[in-house]
Amino acid sequence: AFSTLAGTSAVKVEGTVYFFSLNGGAAANLVNGSKSVSGSAVIDGGRIVDLKYQSNSPSVSVHLTYGAFNTAVVVTPPPTT
Repeated sequence: AFSTLAGTSAVKVEGTVYFFSLNGGAAANLVNGSKSVSGSAVIDGGRIVDLKYQSNSPSVSVHLTYGAFNTAVVVTPPPTT
C-alpha cells in the first residue's frame, strides 16, 4: 500500500487529512481488479496513523489504524493540488 501511495499525484489536504484517488494500474496495485480507488490518510508527525481506501468494483473497503506510535512508516506528505 505505501509504495503505491508514494506515486499518488491527485491529492487534496484538509488539516492533517490527505485525500487521494488512484486510477488504472495504481488502483489495481492497491485493490486487485480495480480501475479506481479513493481514500484518505491522516499524517501525524510525518507518520501515517490512519489509512482508509475503497473501490466500488470490486467492492472493497479497508481501514487501517496505527496505534503504536513511533512504529508506523515515516512518510513525506505529497504535494497537494
